[in-house]
Amino acid sequence: SIIDGKIATIDRKKPEGESIHRVSWFPDSKSFVYDSMSTFDRYYYFSDIWRYDIEAKKKKRLTKGLRAREPMVSPDGKRIVFVQSTPGSTRLAMAKSDGSQDRVLYTPPLQTRIASPDFLPDGRIIFSERRDDGVEVLRTISIEKGAEPQTVLREFAPAHFPRVTKQGLIFTSEKSGVSNIYLASADLQQARALTNTLTQATAGDIDPITGDLIFSRLDSDGPAIYTVKKPDLDHSATPPKIEPLIAYDWPKFEKPKVEFASEESDYSALGYLFPRYWMPWITFAPDGVSIQASTSASDPLGKHAYAIAAGYDAWIQRPNYIAEYTNHQTHVPILIYGQDVNEFVYNENVINDTGIRHTTAAGAIASFFIPGLGEEFRGGIGWKYNQIDVEEFIDDRPLVVRQGPTASIGWADLSQRGLEISPEDGGTASIAHTRFLKDYGSLTYEQTDVSLSKYLSGFVLPERHVVAAYANASIAPNLQDPLLGKTTTSTSYSLSLVQTAFPMRGYLSGTFIGNNVVTGTLEYRFPIAYNYRGFGTAPFFLRRIHAALFGDGISLDGLVYERELGRYRPEKLGRVYFGTGGELKFDVTAFYFVPLTISAGLYYGTDPKANPDGLLPFIGFGL
Repeated sequence: SIIDGKIATIDRKKPEGESIHRVSWFPDSKSFVYDSMSTFDRYYYFSDIWRYDIEAKKKKRLTKGLRAREPMVSPDGKRIVFVQSTPGSTRLAMAKSDGSQDRVLYTPPLQTRIASPDFLPDGRIIFSERRDDGVEVLRTISIEKGAEPQTVLREFAPAHFPRVTKQGLIFTSEKSGVSNIYLASADLQQARALTNTLTQATAGDIDPITGDLIFSRLDSDGPAIYTVKKPDLDHSATPPKIEPLIAYDWPKFEKPKVEFASEESDYSALGYLFPRYWMPWITFAPDGVSIQASTSASDPLGKHAYAIAAGYDAWIQRPNYIAEYTNHQTHVPILIYGQDVNEFVYNENVINDTGIRHTTAAGAIASFFIPGLGEEFRGGIGWKYNQIDVEEFIDDRPLVVRQGPTASIGWADLSQRGLEISPEDGGTASIAHTRFLKDYGSLTYEQTDVSLSKYLSGFVLPERHVVAAYANASIAPNLQDPLLGKTTTSTSYSLSLVQTAFPMRGYLSGTFIGNNVVTGTLEYRFPIAYNYRGFGTAPFFLRRIHAALFGDGISLDGLVYERELGRYRPEKLGRVYFGTGGELKFDVTAFYFVPLTISAGLYYGTDPKANPDGLLPFIGFGL
């Protein structure tokens, strides 16, 4: 919102959504409509129209599965016009204010984009239309059945963002070679410029109370909101004529004649599932170098999806592999995962020697919505298999196999967008219970895993500053050997499709291991600078700098490795070990198109016996 020409922060409790294109108020200003991507029929993800009531502070879905976006409320508040996405095109549609009785007003040819519909004073609809020749024009259509659209203000093409105001129709035109705001005559035959920027002006509106023009303009520092006072609007602006940097003598465009023929064939997802990229990540952690890379893919219909991560730990000189596949062909998606992970563990039998815990695991989990609960909740039922080669780090010990049924419930209400360096509200919660059966493995016991996260902003915190809290627990009281339980890593690695260890910064990997483990983190995240500048012609563009201060804690039934003794020491739940420190992150674009995050940190474990080294440095590079 804008007050006195300045941006005012909207209450964070107002409704949020994904891929919002437009907001339109009802005449009484007590509610508004907006479009948002959200789950439809629980298993599909569509854009629909929502209405938010200011007084009740509640939102209501008006359309269901229409792929509707860019809504606009009629002046009398009885109708809503919107754009509907269709295969290979868009179309213009309208519904009553409650979302009922929706009908299509206009279906253009394929490869046509309709945008920004609005109601003219005479009841017609004005909108922008871009066809396959690349030129965008303004068109009008009446709401009667069978009406055909008419092109207006043709000489001002390319034209975009039509908006009906009390002063008349304003729109954006690139007639002069650069985008500026124009005010059309009442008969939609002529128009005069209201701005004369040399960069780009878009998405304008006129304040119904003050009469000031409000619009977005591109500056050297990025897009910004500008106002033009009402008295200045009485005088026509003269946008500068900007010719192309290089003059091309293009031939006159003539739409090619193409004989269209269609052929039906069975759908196959296989061609879409080959890996097309690898996202690298390299970390220089206190206990060595780790190199990782990940990839993922899915087919256009969302029937199949997978993710793969692979890494190499230079400290133990072993590779790690993790993969998961999700089948969405039924209403109950099936997740299948597998992993082959090598973890550093101190050898309890040989002083100053180390071992490697080699774990091979697999599982299948069916995920489903829970009746009576919201769409943020999901349940899961499945089977887990886990095999540890104990002989790798404890001599003369057999292979340990564990497997059994598992059940879980999870909740997630989390998003991050725009200039946010972190999610700023919401959180996640999950609990899973697994029973390992003696008939199917070496051991029988029960294990409960809990994971929580919460993000807070606002209150007394400056803008974009966030307090993040995390808690994790793995409880297996009947597991007799703590060396088969959860362990810790020295930092947060990206190889985490399936969680294998808890991060505990300030201590080397493998320092803590146990059957009952509880960890917690409190982190304060804040931006330092939004730079968005390059360095001459160097292929390096700095977007922003942000940092975090944190405190980690852990308590466990298990073992703690004391470096001075050179061996593990038993520990009981109740005593808490702390780690603290800070991280500095640079978000950059390297080589003109590669998004890269450079991280640097200093960690400190407060227990001198478990961490006699003091400050531990960390550097990471990743996409």
